Amino acid sequence: MKWTDDDDQGFYNLQVLQVPSNKRTYYDMSINDNVIKLNINDVDYTATERDERWGIEMKFRRSYSKAKGGRLRIYLNDKLVDLNQPVTVIINDKQLYHDKGENNPAGYGKQLP
Repeated sequence: MKWTDDDDQGFYNLQVLQVPSNKRTYYDMSINDNVIKLNINDVDYTATERDERWGIEMKFRRSYSKAKGGRLRIYLNDKLVDLNQPVTVIINDKQLYHDKGENNPAGYGKQLP
């Protein structure tokens, strides 16, 4: 995901290490008061309209289901959270982390284990 600030400086903070399935995956993240909420959904597409002549799928209906499995890494900086306070990570409505992150010597701010 890319976050931007007033200077239009982007910061990519989500690294997918292993996709949860072979389907398309939709990631929706919000950060408020050191709480990171991340919803990860598999996306299924159903054709709703096909070209009469060639049979090419023209329009689709999307449906979402909670993804299971996969691995990711979240990088944080002081513009996203207060790095001196504990951070809570909630993925698909389940709290998976609540603690302070570790300093990352690569310069990414804090990294959650």
